[in-house]
Amino acid sequence: MYTLIEVDGGDLSGYREPNVVVDIGYGDREYWAFTNEYGQLVRVIADEIILQDDSNESVLSSGRYYSDDAKVPGVESEVLGERHIIADSLGGVANAYNIPAR
Repeated sequence: MYTLIEVDGGDLSGYREPNVVVDIGYGDREYWAFTNEYGQLVRVIADEIILQDDSNESVLSSGRYYSDDAKVPGVESEVLGERHIIADSLGGVANAYNIPAR
């Protein structure tokens, strides 16, 4: 059983709750991320992937929605950048629920 929670798309805290489902889609997109009992991402689902529309959305000059990504403990690397499950170009957000484990 999962508990539905709301997390701001730009929340950079890096914290993930266990056994939750969170919408990781920017704007009206619905991309759902699920965590297990340890707060690890175990599944992401979406009925439809909607491409980023920089002519109608608040997109930075970098092509990103947010200036930085969440720093999830245990998944950072000095040689690799943070990666998203759903990229900005596909409407994904920057919070911890859109950053996979390495």
